[in-house]
Amino acid sequence: MPKTKTKTPRSRPPRRKAAPARRTHSRLGKLIVPLWVLLMVVLVIAFVRTEPGSAWVVKTLANLGVENQSQLPTSSKPRLVAASSEGAPEAAPASRPPARDLAAATRAGSTQVPIPKVSPTLKPVTVDNESPDSVGQQAWKQHQAIILEASSGFPASFDAAKEMLARDVYFDVRTDRYCGCTFDGGLRVDLSTCPMRTALFEDRQKGIEWEHVVPASDFGQQRPCWRNAPAGIDGRTHCGRVDEAFRVMEADPHNLIPVIGALNGIRSNYRFGVVTAGNEDPVVSGCGFRVAREGGGRFVEPPDEVKGKIARIHFYMEDRYGHRIGRSQRRLFDAWNKQFPPDAFEIERDQRLAAITGVSNPFVVLY
Repeated sequence: MPKTKTKTPRSRPPRRKAAPARRTHSRLGKLIVPLWVLLMVVLVIAFVRTEPGSAWVVKTLANLGVENQSQLPTSSKPRLVAASSEGAPEAAPASRPPARDLAAATRAGSTQVPIPKVSPTLKPVTVDNESPDSVGQQAWKQHQAIILEASSGFPASFDAAKEMLARDVYFDVRTDRYCGCTFDGGLRVDLSTCPMRTALFEDRQKGIEWEHVVPASDFGQQRPCWRNAPAGIDGRTHCGRVDEAFRVMEADPHNLIPVIGALNGIRSNYRFGVVTAGNEDPVVSGCGFRVAREGGGRFVEPPDEVKGKIARIHFYMEDRYGHRIGRSQRRLFDAWNKQFPPDAFEIERDQRLAAITGVSNPFVVLY
């Protein structure tokens, strides 16, 4: 019998298995970079929120504003520059703060509107009184120096500011800002022309007082002198004694308006808002000055004629001194600023103040 050949099965080589470890390493490698970036961002944010980090940021901004003027980006707000006798605009120094720059400008006759380089407004910082050589202390001193240098033309005190306003600004427009009541050179109110009626503060209804639109307690409480007042001394008194920059802010005539003394007392240091019919406390009648009931949070709503002016004064105090405005207040003032533009006397008032003090309100000039 012939031999049959038996086929021997060929052995197949084993299949290669994928290396899962390498894939795992590849995926981890792709995640490491974004995780590392995220970690760095979290650490930077945490550092900036700490007191040393905040002080470092303020110091850096201060150095940029004072030592490196030529490297700063240009301001987004144009500045009016006075024209020279030849008709060409004069070059203005770049180191002036924004409001001081605008005050040096002439509103009429300007043919060009250059955009200058300006130093950023420094915000008030928290100072560690136990370490006078700290970064925060240095930044704070620099902030004070900028305020004082830019306010050399201001009245020397709150009382001097009141006298100057009565004599040089409101000499021909003697009406209180809330109700339109007329007053004479001695600041006595003519009640026969006054529609305002209230049973409160009867002893202050016949005279004009100069109200801080941004209350002294508001900008004072954001300063260390107010928070660190000794026992038995109120913050305003202590700041008036030890903080020269506070005295400048207190005497800033841009923040002062003539109002009937009774309304100044009723407003006190309450903030501004919109009073609804069901929330009104009828303590004042006759002129659109409305007061909210205490149960819903005490605040006042001024007449429409002054809402835009009040908003622009708040913006001025923020721009010049770093005064902080709350979110809800900012929304309110933005609306008032758009709805009620400057009238003829607001513009004239700003021009008179600029001529006297060397400082103008940019939110009036550039409206």
